[in-house]
Amino acid sequence: MSVRSYVVVVDAFATGALLAPAFRELGYGLIHLQTSNQMAKSLMRTFVPTDFDHCVDYESCGTERTLGILRSLPIVCVLPGCDSGVILADEIAESLGVARNSAGTTLARRSKFFMHEALRADGLLAARQIKSAKLEEVLIWYSAQDLRKVVVKPEYAARSEGVSFCESENDVIRAFEMTVGTTNLFGIVNAELVVQEYLYGAEYMVNTMSVNGEHFVTDVWVGVDDDEEEISADLYAELLHPEDEHFAALSEYVKQVLTCVGIDTGPAHVEVRWTPGGAALIEIGARLAGAMSSKAFRHATGFDPVQLTVDAYVRPDRALQALLLGGQSRCARLVFFHSDLGGLVHREPDLSEMYSLESVLDVLVMVRAGDLMQKTDDMSGRPGYAYLVHETQSRLDEDYRRFRILENHLYRAMLGG
Repeated sequence: MSVRSYVVVVDAFATGALLAPAFRELGYGLIHLQTSNQMAKSLMRTFVPTDFDHCVDYESCGTERTLGILRSLPIVCVLPGCDSGVILADEIAESLGVARNSAGTTLARRSKFFMHEALRADGLLAARQIKSAKLEEVLIWYSAQDLRKVVVKPEYAARSEGVSFCESENDVIRAFEMTVGTTNLFGIVNAELVVQEYLYGAEYMVNTMSVNGEHFVTDVWVGVDDDEEEISADLYAELLHPEDEHFAALSEYVKQVLTCVGIDTGPAHVEVRWTPGGAALIEIGARLAGAMSSKAFRHATGFDPVQLTVDAYVRPDRALQALLLGGQSRCARLVFFHSDLGGLVHREPDLSEMYSLESVLDVLVMVRAGDLMQKTDDMSGRPGYAYLVHETQSRLDEDYRRFRILENHLYRAMLGG
């Protein structure tokens, strides 16, 4: 590039923080656009300001001033780092006339409500639902549905924050009163809640990459719960082999979802249930998977999601070449940390024993010294994640059992016990 071109990352937090260094390696300048000054501390500490040449505070600058700043520079693409950046990234990209996903369907990629309505309009299986800020409306809808179980969640939910599973009217009332009007991790007020029918069946996490409207499924993970039934990701998620009986059908359904919600370029993380009626969307995020490890993904699937994202935006031919060539499938397990202990964290984690296990490739601990670690439940985030990858399932199983023992020791050490 004779004249330096720039990439704009909107809300480069969590996994999105991995994007800037990858673009930098190709010689691009980096601009960070932050949507809100009310981001949670846990997100802000993942941000690396030194990765960027310019940082723009959208909340302070507003639309016109932000566009004025960006139009003074040669911008090649604008992309979200995490969920909170999806809407603004699409709007800014459209204004600048650079590669983007369809701005007309942005809400279908961000709103937990409108993504299901988009599917329903296209004839795809979708959950019954209502969106409202009024408890009375929700209760009228709920009483008319004859549903044994529903999910209550903020329209713009962050992670599992504010998500409740309800089996009675009193449960719905309690969930509504606890969540409506609160502020989430992204600094967004939970003004309206979505109530959806609970979808029964195995839960799958599907990661994809799209290049100029062509969709590719790079990996599929199936969740395993306490009873070893594949219905939720309580304990871990296992990488699904491409020859699994559900892989092809899941891939086809997810590609239809991507087209429906207007994804043309870049990554998506899609959560799906395999219901008695077939594959059905839980929700989709138009961004990289959370708690993602490039190293682990390269070893497990042959794909580096961060590099594929960069290439999809600025070197699409290279991205297509890698995706068409295909990856690989080793035995892999994404372990969800679970702590029965809570309290003030006194010590930084010592992960040396965990890394001594042959299959352990990466361990991501989300709590640090000085943080208040909560006991793990449906309402709190995970204290960490780990990726185990190996050629053999037996080694993976053996290391997993040892890993869980070490995990309990880790919490006690961090809490000073």
